[in-house]
Amino acid sequence: VCTPCPLYQKWTPDGAGGNCSACPLGSYNTDTFGAISCTLCEQGYYCPVGASHHPCPIGKYNNFTRQHNLSSCIQCDKGKYGNTTGLKTCIICEQGYYCTGSSRRETCPIGKYGSMLAQTIESEACRTCEKGYYCPGGASHHPCPIGKYNNFTQQHNLSSCIQCDKGK
Repeated sequence: VCTPCPLYQKWTPDGAGGNCSACPLGSYNTDTFGAISCTLCEQGYYCPVGASHHPCPIGKYNNFTRQHNLSSCIQCDKGKYGNTTGLKTCIICEQGYYCTGSSRRETCPIGKYGSMLAQTIESEACRTCEKGYYCPGGASHHPCPIGKYNNFTQQHNLSSCIQCDKGK
């Protein structure tokens, strides 16, 4: 009678028939029906001995295969973020945001806008909206429509643009 190997183990044939053994560090097996090989742990994951593959947590990444410890997962650098598990690399912070190096990206507040990538602090990432423009936050930087103006900085909606006087 053949009995399948327990989960996370592989079948190793030998002269006496064979036996079940744990997958080595940095590999895994989720097949319970006598698999004869283990799968190498992918980028974005770590695989402790005898266990399945675990994704790196949110805010961390791993760009190597065969990793076996949670410590293989590295925190995202400043100017980048990781908003999901199992990342091979972190995401570059987009225009209109700043990233302190973890799982979150912060949006430039209303009345300001951001035009550069990979920014790390609000004071460098987010510029004050100039006169004649309105900025609802993020990367948005809109001029007042033709025939309208505003004389104030840090405006955040179209209603801040007022109609020009006749003849001007």
